[in-house]
Amino acid sequence: FPFATILFCTLMEAEIALMSTFALSIILGFTLAFDHSSFIFINMITGILTIVVACNLKKRKEVFHVCAKIWIVAAMMIAAFDLSNGTLITSSFILDLFASACNLLLIALLIVGIMPLLETIFNVMTDMALMEFMDPTNELLKRLSIEAPGTYQHSLSIGHISEYVANSIGANGLFCRVTTLYHDIGKLNTPHYYTENQLLAGAKPFN
Repeated sequence: FPFATILFCTLMEAEIALMSTFALSIILGFTLAFDHSSFIFINMITGILTIVVACNLKKRKEVFHVCAKIWIVAAMMIAAFDLSNGTLITSSFILDLFASACNLLLIALLIVGIMPLLETIFNVMTDMALMEFMDPTNELLKRLSIEAPGTYQHSLSIGHISEYVANSIGANGLFCRVTTLYHDIGKLNTPHYYTENQLLAGAKPFN
């Protein structure tokens, strides 16, 4: 369930992820040989938690943090159900905790591994991919900062402004900030033609 929920939430929308979580919980809860009530309840709660924490994923390593939080909540609910049944700290309880931890670790590894592939196949620009484009060690940004430092500083300033404006009207601020960083990338062909680079470099204005 967390695997599907994180993928839907990251690649599509939180609403779709929520609907899929509820649908899968109900369908599988009544078709698999489990305790229906606990299975459905645990998966619905962890699904909602997954959506809340996964919607703000910015870096791929944060997937592991999301899965760790899911495991903590799931462990608490497993303990609560066992306690309500009058059993706790049994071999079955320990096995459930271990199995859920292994499952979530595997989910995190799978998501980190296949997410770039899915982004390419479906042509989706996730926040995690956008953060990678904003990395100052990116080849184009590094060239811009060295060869056209004035243009680079201008792009950084405009990027912060565009992100603030976009967030204030409910648009994707991160997307606006990243695209603004590259809006003058063409100046790399002739950086000394532009005043902002002439002033920083101490060059004479181009006529």
